[in-house]
Amino acid sequence: MRILTILVAVLLAGCTAPSAHLRMREADAGFSTGTFAGLDAELARAVAAGEVPGAVLAVAKNGRLVYEHAVGVRDASGAPMKPDTVFDVASLTKPVATACATAILMCDNELWDSDETGGATVGELLIHQSMLPQYARWEDLEPYRREGLSPAGVVAEWMAAGEPARYRHPYSNLGYVALAGEVEKRTNRPMEALLRERVWGPLGMANTTFRPTTLVGATFAQTSLDTAPGQAFDPLADWIAKRFPGHDPGHSGLFSTARDLTVFCQTLLNAEDSDIHGMECIARTMTRTPAIPLEESGTGVAQFGESARSRAFNTLGSRIDGPFHFHTGYTGCMIWMNAKTNVSVVLMTNGSLTGPDGWTALRDTVLGTVNEGTLRPRGEELYDPRIYTPPGTAGEAVDFRQ
Repeated sequence: MRILTILVAVLLAGCTAPSAHLRMREADAGFSTGTFAGLDAELARAVAAGEVPGAVLAVAKNGRLVYEHAVGVRDASGAPMKPDTVFDVASLTKPVATACATAILMCDNELWDSDETGGATVGELLIHQSMLPQYARWEDLEPYRREGLSPAGVVAEWMAAGEPARYRHPYSNLGYVALAGEVEKRTNRPMEALLRERVWGPLGMANTTFRPTTLVGATFAQTSLDTAPGQAFDPLADWIAKRFPGHDPGHSGLFSTARDLTVFCQTLLNAEDSDIHGMECIARTMTRTPAIPLEESGTGVAQFGESARSRAFNTLGSRIDGPFHFHTGYTGCMIWMNAKTNVSVVLMTNGSLTGPDGWTALRDTVLGTVNEGTLRPRGEELYDPRIYTPPGTAGEAVDFRQ
């Protein structure tokens, strides 16, 4: 519990007296001189270039928040971005909520990779190797909605009616809608209730929720010109939130802050030091890839060279550094963890306010700066985590930014 206690204490102190810029001395934090200045410059450049209206960046190592910076504006009115700004984290919903809730049930021996739901196994759904379509328009699902039927049930009926073609898609939002439905069915309550009791509550993640209207006094990043503060940017998630009281969307629609997600990431990295019931098992379950026989590829392991999808993340393996666990959100958010150096990076932007792809350059340079600046024991080699060349494939770099 030592590492977790230090981190939570630092974050709570920041919450009582928010500052636009929090940093440790780089030598004390375990980073080379100039790393944090480089991050400052990159954030300023991205805002000035119009890549993002605003951003919050949090870097932590060994359970300590070592760098936090808020830049730019959070909405079209020009209100300044703050460290405690609440963001629609889009697909970060998948690891932070749905995969985490699934891992809780797995560690309680109440759910297994081989269990079937939504026309696939739980393991296949977790690593996006089901045969479910990538997405569905809420307008197409609405005719199937009726009293007592969950969002997952509506999707199942829509598919049973022969509406979509079934195919093996490398990334399925509907698969995570099905997972959320399975969690709710087995616990007989909204997914958030389980997460609040077992993980989010004990970690003090008070600003992480599917129900942002309950966050009294919170300031929200504007996600788009067409969405109100606290409204999910994803139309399907917004439809579920409005039309299905007591149910949570599994693929998107979660709101959170950089500080909450930093606590979450550092807890996964340091789970052995947590006194939260089952946390070590939950972290291990989320970051490991199930060995699932697949019709086309043989196993559920290979995805990008030596990388794979764990049950919650894209995972880049390496004999030199890492493994890295990461996930992005369409709205311009990212969580990234290096299991070897114990470093986590949480980047939150409102990039979708101006363009959904504008933030990717910022993401890549932030990761490169953090990784290059992380101090390691003498003799350990270093490579840029953005491009990885697996052993034996010299000259054939694999871009894992997917």
